[in-house]
Parts: sequence; C-alpha cells; structure tokens
Amino acid sequence: MKTFLYLVCILLVIWLLLPILYLFTQIHNLTIQLSSSTISAYVNTIITASIASGVSILIALPISLLSILYPTTLFILTVKKLPGLLLTIPDIVLGIMLLLVYGQNGIISFFFGNIVINTYLGIIIAQLYVTVPYSILILTTCFTNMDKELVESAYALGATEFQVIKNIYIKLNVIHFLRVFVLNIANSFAVFGTLVVVAYYPKVMTTEIFEAFQLFEYNKAFSLALLLTITALLLFIISSLIEEWYANRN
Repeated sequence: MKTFLYLVCILLVIWLLLPILYLFTQIHNLTIQLSSSTISAYVNTIITASIASGVSILIALPISLLSILYPTTLFILTVKKLPGLLLTIPDIVLGIMLLLVYGQNGIISFFFGNIVINTYLGIIIAQLYVTVPYSILILTTCFTNMDKELVESAYALGATEFQVIKNIYIKLNVIHFLRVFVLNIANSFAVFGTLVVVAYYPKVMTTEIFEAFQLFEYNKAFSLALLLTITALLLFIISSLIEEWYANRN
C-alpha cells in the first residue's frame, strides 16, 4: 500500500508541476521584450499588489480578532462565512458585481464620481476581493492556534483586552503577518477576470499577457508569463524562508 500511495503521489505532483516545468524548458525560445508598456505593467503589478496585500491584512485583522474574542455572537458566526462566500463567487462574476457598485451608474460613482473604473484604485479594489478572504482565513487560524494558557494568564495578571490584542495576538504573530503579506502579493498576481471588467487600464501583467494573446503575439505572451512566474516563485521562496527561519527560531 505504501508503494502504491508513493507512486500515486509522484504522478499527481508531476501532473501539478508539469505546466510550470514545461514553461521553464522553453526559456531558450523566449525573449522577454522589455517595452515601455511591459515595464509599466510590471511596475503597476508590483505596486498595486503590495498595496492591496497590506490593506487586506488591515481589513482582515479586526474581523479575525472578533471571531476569536467573541466567537459565539450571531454577527461573528455570520462573518465567519464571509471568506468562503467570496471565494465561491467566480472571478468574472465578481467583476460584474463590482461594476454594478462602482461603475458609472453605481452608488459609489453617484457620490464620488468615477474613482474606480479603469484607475489604480480599481486595480487595488479588485485585488482586495481576492486577498482579503485568504487573509481572514490565515489570520484566524494563527489566532486560533495561539497558546490559550498564555492568553488566560495575561488576563489573570490584570491585562486589558487591548493589551492582550497588542502584546499577544499582534506582537507574537508579526512573522505571520509578514508571510501573509508576501503570499498576498503573489495571490494578487492571479487576479484577471475582475480586472478585465473593472480596471482593464492601467495595464498590469495579467491584462498585458491577455492582450498579447488577443493580438496573436504568443512569444511575447509566453515571455511575460515567464517573467511573472519567476517573480511569483521568488515570493514563494521568500515566504518559505520566513517560515523556516521562524520554525528554527522557536
């Protein structure tokens, strides 16, 4: 049975990694064309993904803390379902929903004008709807796994709820916040369907790759895909190193 499971596992791993491995075997056939539009799209991707990643942690933090500190209230029981709900909505459908809210006839545009559609803010909002659910899930898991005795001891010694949140839940999880930040940047790279609807412009790498395919510029599309893949892999390596450093430290 052990041999069978190993064999099945090896085949599945090869199948899952095949697209990535095959892309790298084609490096000799690819030339990354660093045109002004490509550089602009790459810079836009890194900047907007970094901003969205940081903001997603700020949004997820109070939700995750509330779900741990007051887990039985009806509101929190409902909020706990929020990440799953957002993750079940197809990317392109979410884009249409955002267009209805932030578009020309949407409630946001009614009060603030067109500040979202085809703007940098639109890119960040689209990325937030992808990264926030993951941030909530990861941070909630981190807080759930905190040493309960440590928290109870802090309360017993007279610590206020604010002090417990600041010195235990936040300070002791800084490394996890950093790891979530790095992973969220990589997750933001994957946003496409929502962006096409809400903020096709300014260009990011996914829309730049899509447009290259539309224009039958396959070599350019593959080259950009390789560049984005290398960047994502570097982020994965950084995240893994952070995790290893934290594990060895403890």
